[in-house]
Amino acid sequence: MDRSWAVLVAVAMLVSGLWLGLLTKPALPGLDANPPHAIVDFWHYYRPNVDLAAARIKGGDLPLWDDRQGLGGPFLATLQAGVLYPPNALTLLLPSQESYTVLMALHLALGAFFAGALARALGAGWRGAIVAAIGFGFSPYMLFSVWTPPILYAAAWLPGVLLGVDRLLAAPSAPRVAALAVAAGMQALAGWPYLLLLTTLGAGALAIGALLEPGGNARANAARGVTGLALAAGLAFLLAAPQLLPTFEIVGETPRAFGTLDSEQAIFIDVLHEPRGFFGRLFERGVSDGIPGIAVLVLAPLAAILRGPGRLRASALLFAGVLALLISFADHTPVYGWMRSLPLFGDFRFPMRYRLLSTLTLAVCAGVGLEQALRAVEVRSRTGAFALLAIAVVGIGVQVEAVRSRQAPFARSRGRIAPDLAVTAVQSVVPPRPQGGRVLWDDRARREEEAVGFDVINYLEPLSPASTARVLTYLERGEASTLERNERAILPYFGHAKLPEDGSRRRILDVLGIRFVVSSSPPEWVVKQYPARTSFRGRPFVFENPDALPRTWRVARAEPASDDPQATFERLVSPAFDPRSEVLLEGIDSAQGEPSPDPSRDRAELVVSDPERLVIRSEGATPGWVVVSDAWFPGWEARVDEAPTVVLRANGFGRAVAVPAGSSEVEFVYRPAGFRTGMFLASIGGIGVAACLLAARFGPRTERRD
Repeated sequence: MDRSWAVLVAVAMLVSGLWLGLLTKPALPGLDANPPHAIVDFWHYYRPNVDLAAARIKGGDLPLWDDRQGLGGPFLATLQAGVLYPPNALTLLLPSQESYTVLMALHLALGAFFAGALARALGAGWRGAIVAAIGFGFSPYMLFSVWTPPILYAAAWLPGVLLGVDRLLAAPSAPRVAALAVAAGMQALAGWPYLLLLTTLGAGALAIGALLEPGGNARANAARGVTGLALAAGLAFLLAAPQLLPTFEIVGETPRAFGTLDSEQAIFIDVLHEPRGFFGRLFERGVSDGIPGIAVLVLAPLAAILRGPGRLRASALLFAGVLALLISFADHTPVYGWMRSLPLFGDFRFPMRYRLLSTLTLAVCAGVGLEQALRAVEVRSRTGAFALLAIAVVGIGVQVEAVRSRQAPFARSRGRIAPDLAVTAVQSVVPPRPQGGRVLWDDRARREEEAVGFDVINYLEPLSPASTARVLTYLERGEASTLERNERAILPYFGHAKLPEDGSRRRILDVLGIRFVVSSSPPEWVVKQYPARTSFRGRPFVFENPDALPRTWRVARAEPASDDPQATFERLVSPAFDPRSEVLLEGIDSAQGEPSPDPSRDRAELVVSDPERLVIRSEGATPGWVVVSDAWFPGWEARVDEAPTVVLRANGFGRAVAVPAGSSEVEFVYRPAGFRTGMFLASIGGIGVAACLLAARFGPRTERRD
């Protein structure tokens, strides 16, 4: 290892050490009244998901389905839990907060190392590599991303992937194909799929610069290099297939805009996407979420202006960074509109996150620009070169201090957290899950930090089934929608449901199995029709719905559901329809079944309730259907008395299977086809990577020029 690589390792350790020393604290604090959104997401979403995944895996299960949120939904397929991301195995050894601390430090170091190595590959020496490493690793973007772990993890691999692209084009070889495939596969597994778009943009620009560079190895090896890139991309997809294929399955079944879906769901928040405010914060603070610091901003253009061995590649990379910055301003520049029209990029809810690419490219090009400037100045004056280096050091120091003074501290351990008295009040009434029945908490959609022990139906995973969103929006406002509408923006529906002022749609609560309603300001119909079970701060707080259906029940009749969810839900609440004895089914053409001669015999008892498996004992005087109020979703299979049967969507959101007269046993099992196929493809990808490494080990040696 030469001096540059040793220095890079030391600087990467310095970056993680600075974060640990300056921006962490011993214990996890309570949330402020108005904490930043990213901190709230960490508290209520990322940490509970890590705890769930770790607990399930320690128990010998792979968490494919999450039965805690809404009416249930995919867990592994949602990506952001990072179940298959190898470094997250640390959560099996340490408590979640401690494991997060180690993983954050590791990925900050990883990102810094790769950024410095990329600058080194583009022509920087050890001095420029240090600037690039600290400029990226200790940038506002990276450090604020500790509150959204998938973004930080994927961002740390971005310069590694670009480095792999550059090295593969410089000297195509089987080991470099394998290295690039592993880096890209790790990035895909990290849990933030939108970063793949930024990686494509950055890699494409870098490849064009390398192939056009006069006298470069990439031009001489263009065919081999491009072939190697294609092979590496294919292997990376195979390695990440167990995660990516299930994710592709849920794209059309969720309310979340993903890729080229609903443009209404792009959130252009002025404070984040308005150029004047962005540059105002930059000149006021000296840093921003897309520009690591003023020193970096001044040095980066020198990589394109001054002569150097990687000038064209650095220029292409810098162009990609500027393009990403323009995209991030959304409605204020036409560039986002142009990108949105491309099938590859589509709509993105938070365009400001494209600034990751500008952060990286500016940091890397600043390192290259510094090195080229030093070479030019050293020819004329060593004193001038020393002064330039001193200015760069001071600039990086100013960046570190500016970032330190403006970042919220991250806790290294869980600490003691005061109990939520409202949650305690609910827990005093609601029996433990799964026997307790579902809860609708009026106008509250976030799970508390401590495990509450009951199912809050209007707490939704961002990629929950769209049918769950539609039934809750219908309950709230009479509109079966997957969007949440407020004064600021149109958002994908996350379950922030409010009880309607009139009770005309209250039967939805019955069919969803909502046994308890929690509200500090309940509508009048709730107070009149549901007995209060407990109070909070002197007011009725928890109400019990005596008409709530169980999680599973048996009916004797079925009629076709409308293709329009709105019409299905309107039929469901109609006085002419009785959900206790009939069901609305998709996939049948006409009404089926007759009223049961002895309804008292129609029973469905839930005997096994695991996230991916339900077993129900059914009994009835006539043939009928067993209905489950859990979400229908592709991948759920069923057997009745060991015989496979079709799972139909029931009442617009749930699941149902036909059962014969008499006694029978129904088993539901969640087996997503994408995961099974993905595991097979990943084994092929692993063999492909191993073959590349073996080819280098035993194949003929060739001369490489870097």
